[in-house]
Amino acid sequence: MRKLHSIKLNITYYIAGLLLISMILSITGYRIMSEIRKYNYKQMQVESSRLAKSYASSIETSINAADIINKMLSEKILSASRAAAVYSPSFDTELLFKTASSMSVDVIYIYNPDGTVIASSSGKYLGWTATQGILSTPL
Repeated sequence: MRKLHSIKLNITYYIAGLLLISMILSITGYRIMSEIRKYNYKQMQVESSRLAKSYASSIETSINAADIINKMLSEKILSASRAAAVYSPSFDTELLFKTASSMSVDVIYIYNPDGTVIASSSGKYLGWTATQGILSTPL
């Protein structure tokens, strides 16, 4: 009987040891997984912040470039209109065409106060009238 009792005692210690080791491994595994998850979330947060800053910088650069382009186009249009104004007494199509070509402008339209095209570097749309209050260009 002593031997049977001794075997039961040994099995109890064996099972208790296995349960203790299993609990320790489970707790350790849970803690490791928790730390890995925290680390990954932190990395994602840092990376998303970096990407957001990069995207904001790209947008700012694009806005600055668009402003520079608009300024240059405004200056070009102003120069072309000043050059066309020099020849205002004679709105000759060929003269306007040469002026547009030399200024690298697609086309120059001369409007009268009523908004009607009275001269054009392309010779098209003569007599076309712009609608009042609407910024428009002949098609």
